[in-house]
Amino acid sequence: MPVESELNKVLKEMWRLDEKVNAGGELSDAEKDFWNQNLDVIKKYYADNDEHWKNK
Repeated sequence: MPVESELNKVLKEMWRLDEKVNAGGELSDAEKDFWNQNLDVIKKYYADNDEHWKNK
């Protein structure tokens, strides 16, 4: 599934931040700001691509 370059950068960073938190790490203020600014982008991405990610 092709993803636009800018969206791909956001997705990768959000996944990295998610893994960091799930491993017990704390986010810096800059990371929290990035997360909060891009949460709606991620929600829309997963809503739009629900079928693709159901089996992942």
